[in-house]
Amino acid sequence: MKAYAKIELKKISLKSQFVGLLIANIFIMLLSVSLGMLIPMSVELMEGMNFSISAGMLVDTLIKAIFIVWEAILLAMLIVSEFQNNTALMFYTYPVQVKEIIMAKVVIVLSIITSFIFISEFVQNVILYLVSFIFPSINYQFNFSLLVTMVITTVGSVLMGLIPLFFGMLNKSVIVTVTVSIFIMCIVTSSAAGPGGILSKGAAAIFLGILGLIAGKATFSRIEKEDFKSK
Repeated sequence: MKAYAKIELKKISLKSQFVGLLIANIFIMLLSVSLGMLIPMSVELMEGMNFSISAGMLVDTLIKAIFIVWEAILLAMLIVSEFQNNTALMFYTYPVQVKEIIMAKVVIVLSIITSFIFISEFVQNVILYLVSFIFPSINYQFNFSLLVTMVITTVGSVLMGLIPLFFGMLNKSVIVTVTVSIFIMCIVTSSAAGPGGILSKGAAAIFLGILGLIAGKATFSRIEKEDFKSK
């Protein structure tokens, strides 16, 4: 699988990916700082009930929202488009199982997205920490508990990204893959479930990650059946 992973990695322009990462972080920084200065530290939902909103929470939500869709785009580009355009047919002529080739592609995408999320989290939190000294109105908080939650929610969100792949492969459609990811992103980051959305909750992130693994397993099983029929 390593050999195929190296081949697939060459298909991705890492330079353009890092340029995109830079642009995304500039956007996140400007938006989070602006919102951090405008949004009050505490918001009252109803009489006697309120919750705190930190700039760090805003940053985490923005990062997750962007990379949920980013992951779907990469999976659609490397995997779904191959089946949509029928160029994946040549996979079945290789001396290895097709699922190994797909697995190599998935591992590459998950590795890139996970790395980009952690890089973005580090950069954005350092920036917010420094900016909070200049603008005391920015409610920045970070501790070990938040770090653990961030790691859990990151892993959960990345694995959850396999759900759009399932629907994309089911319909062999790039548009469906990206559309489903946007739909999921809107749901899991919606403030209707509280600050940071559903994905900011560790237990919910674990559950969504498990759903992603199940969707991924179902996708590979489907590919394996097609591989068997082709032989």
